[in-house]
Amino acid sequence: PARETTIVGAPFTLYLRKNRFYEVSGTWPRAKLVPIGQDCNAAQLATFVSGITCEAFAMGKCEPPAASITDDYVLWEGVVVKRATTLQMCYCDRISINECVKWLPAGEMEVSGPNVDE
Repeated sequence: PARETTIVGAPFTLYLRKNRFYEVSGTWPRAKLVPIGQDCNAAQLATFVSGITCEAFAMGKCEPPAASITDDYVLWEGVVVKRATTLQMCYCDRISINECVKWLPAGEMEVSGPNVDE
């Protein structure tokens, strides 16, 4: 799995690698960042993440869909983490009404710097 880095409080583009031989439609892909060590299917979005919002249950659909999709990556823009920590990146590209069919681990995000008031 990938290991990405960012700075506390700085908006960044979240890049998740995709299988280039697997079809992904423009509105399907979703991402969430959860505390490290937690199962993507059981954990909710970390409370100190902005730029992504999710339904208030673990399998809930997150918004927005990906900003863009390349042959190799799915991207979300304007994500902000307000606490120095390590997060699990989670990915879903199969949505059923307001929930994800299965959240998959997609690597880790290392966030450094002083915490931002929430």
